[in-house]
Amino acid sequence: MSKTTIPSIIQPNFTDGWKRWDNGDIPEIRILSSYYCQNIISWNYPQHNMPFWYLWYPESSGGQLVFDGEIIHLEPGFRILIPPHTPFSTRNSEKFNQYYIHFSLESSSRNNYFSVHRRPIIMPADDPETFFAGLRKKD
Repeated sequence: MSKTTIPSIIQPNFTDGWKRWDNGDIPEIRILSSYYCQNIISWNYPQHNMPFWYLWYPESSGGQLVFDGEIIHLEPGFRILIPPHTPFSTRNSEKFNQYYIHFSLESSSRNNYFSVHRRPIIMPADDPETFFAGLRKKD
């Protein structure tokens, strides 16, 4: 089983299946890409399996995540977190808007690992305006 590092500060928010292996340092988050997308017409991407984390916040309905044969409708008010190397596909049933962040975690401790189930995690968005506000800025 492969392992992925995640920050200990967010550990309590995760569901069953996440297990802390070591109490090493908190890793740095490296933002690879982030954007606010409006009026997405085509979001048909089969067979994703990337070496970084995905974090999505759909602002409107229409996007769909396909994981293990199940269709997950992306709805406002929820964040979707997908661990690295998780196989999934995306598509949409209508135009929609969303924020996204692609990121990796880097730690100086080689012993700071978590066991990760390769599946999407859907979480209620407690304060999306604050969390994603910076993505709307042009700079």
